[in-house]
Amino acid sequence: PGQRKSVIHAQKGISLKTNEATALVEAVMDGRLHKDYVYAGGHQYIITTVLESSYHGRCLSTATAAGVVVIKTDQVLLLATYAEPVTAAEAIPYTHNKVELLK
Repeated sequence: PGQRKSVIHAQKGISLKTNEATALVEAVMDGRLHKDYVYAGGHQYIITTVLESSYHGRCLSTATAAGVVVIKTDQVLLLATYAEPVTAAEAIPYTHNKVELLK
């Protein structure tokens, strides 16, 4: 199994709690992220799309359109959230481009 490092980088706008981060990492590593809800910044998300190295979902706990993008590479696990006026069609490719810069 791969080695997991305990480094969390946060950006303005999201407050990922330790228990949320731990649950996220464990779910991704166990291949079960899409089988349960994802919690980030106190919001609940459901994964709607599973690709080879990424997961996309929508927020269930807000009235406005919002979502989550989770990308796993050999080096990093990136979680990004977005909300209106940003759409999934804008957020997903933007997040994929950003993860390329982290490689």
